[in-house]
Amino acid sequence: MKLTPEEFHRLYSPDVLKKEYDEIIGRINERFGDVVELIYPRIKGRGWFDYSNCDYESEHSGGKFDPDRYKTEITIGGSCNFPEPYCNTDAGCGYIPTRWLWTDDADILKEFKEEVEKARLAVEQKKLANKQRHESQKLKQKLFASKRDEMQKSIKSKLTPDELRYISFR
Repeated sequence: MKLTPEEFHRLYSPDVLKKEYDEIIGRINERFGDVVELIYPRIKGRGWFDYSNCDYESEHSGGKFDPDRYKTEITIGGSCNFPEPYCNTDAGCGYIPTRWLWTDDADILKEFKEEVEKARLAVEQKKLANKQRHESQKLKQKLFASKRDEMQKSIKSKLTPDELRYISFR
């Protein structure tokens, strides 16, 4: 069940009541699970996830929503592997933007797929650029070697066999 941005921002209000705060955290926890399973459906039955402040050593991971830490991004811990760019995090195995807690599922999926595709294309472009740079360097080396060979031939043609004994080429 989606939250509203107003409900979420109510967590940061100095006059929020404890009961209201706990209700909002409960709704965040529920929505967090829904969003992670929406974008990473393979997690069901194949692994586990929690907030990245979880305890990996405990049977009950104990991760919880931290309003200060997860104001813009919620980092995810557990046994999961998110695709680029959602795997770029210092803590855990992925992240989701916090605004997805109140974003429509269709919009989340659209954004997720677009960003993953953009990241995939960027990786491919980087590989292609590296390949082209490598091929360019190989071509330059071949041209240099060819020019070096021509210079050596030219030098050798101008020297006597006796003079050549005193010269070595690298």
